[in-house]
Amino acid sequence: MKTASILTTLLVPFATVAAFAVAGCSDHDHDHASATELVVTVSGEDTGREGFAFPPASAESVAFVDGWSLTFDHLVVSIGEVTLSDTPDLSPTDQSKTGPVVARAKGPWVIDLAKPGTNVEPPLATSSFRTLGGDHGGPTVGRGSGEDKAVRLVTFENLNVAGKDFDPTVRYALGYSTVPVSAAATKLNVVDAETTALVNEMQQQGAVIAYVGKATWKGTSCTSSDPAYDWSAFPKTVSFKLLFKTPVDLINCQNTDLEGKPFDGEEKQRGVQLKAGEMNVQQLTFHNDHAFWLTADHEAAAPFFDQIAAAAKADGTVTLADLETVDPTAFKDGSGKALPWRSCLASVLAPAGQRRVDTNGFGASFDRSKGPKEALRNYAEAMSYVTAVQGHLNDDGLCAVKRNYDSP
Repeated sequence: MKTASILTTLLVPFATVAAFAVAGCSDHDHDHASATELVVTVSGEDTGREGFAFPPASAESVAFVDGWSLTFDHLVVSIGEVTLSDTPDLSPTDQSKTGPVVARAKGPWVIDLAKPGTNVEPPLATSSFRTLGGDHGGPTVGRGSGEDKAVRLVTFENLNVAGKDFDPTVRYALGYSTVPVSAAATKLNVVDAETTALVNEMQQQGAVIAYVGKATWKGTSCTSSDPAYDWSAFPKTVSFKLLFKTPVDLINCQNTDLEGKPFDGEEKQRGVQLKAGEMNVQQLTFHNDHAFWLTADHEAAAPFFDQIAAAAKADGTVTLADLETVDPTAFKDGSGKALPWRSCLASVLAPAGQRRVDTNGFGASFDRSKGPKEALRNYAEAMSYVTAVQGHLNDDGLCAVKRNYDSP
């Protein structure tokens, strides 16, 4: 890690934390009764480790509308740093504005979220966070408990910039960044030759996030916007490798743990508030279904895969480069025919007409004649646009976003 003089004394690196879990109790473990700590973990949730089943296990499960079952071999993300700042409510109308940074943990780190992490030590049976409205009834499922499969990233033991202890009476703005993979990165859950080779490839290409896996079509009783379309020749199995070059700053995240009144237009209050004398677990959550959305509107989004399968090569593989020639405003199949919509979920009606992205649902225009800073020019760029902002706090907490790559 960088800034060793600060982090050695004030932040517990992952390797040290892992040693606690193996060795059992230590003097440090017993300090949890009096110390106020912030443990930051990272998770791709169950879908990162187990994929998306079709048919879905329940009505609440996320599923591909067009009938695909999908699993990840690797779901790699590169994180640059995590920060705490004063005054998350500095501007009610601009979430990106905060007070000065008061604590900073510098990586970079590379994590494979398709693999389970080392459980936090010691396991917590109940919630360890505090809210302005009093203690919440329970933690986000698994977080800070024996069920937790998130990767432990770093522990803050106090405010390493301000040189003071945490103040449990205030909220701190939490932010983090995703960055291109660096040779200097601390590798978490990168334990085999295949994952190492993928990380090296990401470094060579300047990639920030990698999706590698397999999709299999398992739809039944599907409806189509074009009843005459012949789906029999459409691919049934596709292997994908999607490397996204989309570094962003995720700033002043909203927190689903907090129960106070948020600002107008926001879903939850901003920041984290630590419970004194406890180990407070906060999770950086990556929603891996973003890449398969055809809109950037969180409320209207659902994952689809047919438009990716349509671009697969003869050997059944597809990369992000294969999607750079695809027009997202009018998807076509491998033979050049208009690709219709189809729905294999009884609860979802197949939209009318040719499959396309919801151009009104993106915060950017679509124009193949313009530069990358002016418009989204192909499906790879549209896919990158929604994938770049998959980072949240504690499951669904939305963050302000600063894109650090050429994008509208």
